[in-house]
Amino acid sequence: MTVTGCGPQGDPTRLRGGEVLLQLVAKGEVETRPDEATVTVAVESTGATAEAALQANSSTMTRVLGAVEAAGVAARDTRTNDLSVNRGRYNRTAKRFESRNAVELTIRDLAKVGAVVAAANDAGANDITGPSFAFTDSAKPRQAARMVALAEAKREADAYAGALGKRVLRVVRVSETGEASPAYAMAGIMDTAMTAPPPVRSGTQTSVVSTRVDFVLGPR
Repeated sequence: MTVTGCGPQGDPTRLRGGEVLLQLVAKGEVETRPDEATVTVAVESTGATAEAALQANSSTMTRVLGAVEAAGVAARDTRTNDLSVNRGRYNRTAKRFESRNAVELTIRDLAKVGAVVAAANDAGANDITGPSFAFTDSAKPRQAARMVALAEAKREADAYAGALGKRVLRVVRVSETGEASPAYAMAGIMDTAMTAPPPVRSGTQTSVVSTRVDFVLGPR
C-alpha cells in the first residue's frame, strides 16, 4: 500500500488540492471444479512388415474409437495427435516394425471418465495417459477471481479513506497478474482387462488474480 499527496499539475493521476493517491494490491482466489477432461489413448502394435504393423494397429484403434464413442465421447471430441510406423525403435536392424496411433479424447461429462478409460483399455488400447482437467470456458474462473480481488481492493480503499477522514473519489489505474493451478488425476499405462471403471476425481483448480488499483481519495 502506498499513499502520496498532491503531485505536479502534469501528473497523470491528476491529483487536485486535498487529494491523495492510494495504491493497493489485492488478491482474489477462487476454487472451481473443472467441467471437462482430456485423456490420450494409444495403440502400439508390431508386425513383420510395416503394412502388417499398421494394419494390426488400425484394426485395434478402430475398435477403441468405437468403444469410447459408445461410452459417451462424441466423434468431434476425438483428435489424432500421433501416428507413426517404423522399424523396431530399440533395434533398427530387427526385422520387425512398430506402429503407434494416439488419439486425444475430450470428455465433457466427468462422470464418464472412468468408463471411457475402461472401455478404451478393454477394446485394446495399451497406452492410456491422463486425465487432465480443464474448463470449457477457461475465462470464467479468472473472471471470478478478478471480481474477488477488485471487491477486496475497494473494501480496503474505503477503510483507508474512512481512517483518513476522506472518501474514495475515483480509480485512476488498474493492472493485474494471475495464475491457475492445473489439476491432474492420474497418468499411466494400462494393458490389462478391467472389470470395472477406475475411480476418477477431478478435484478443484485454484485461480488467483492479484490486482493493483490506484484510488484517488479526497475530502468528504
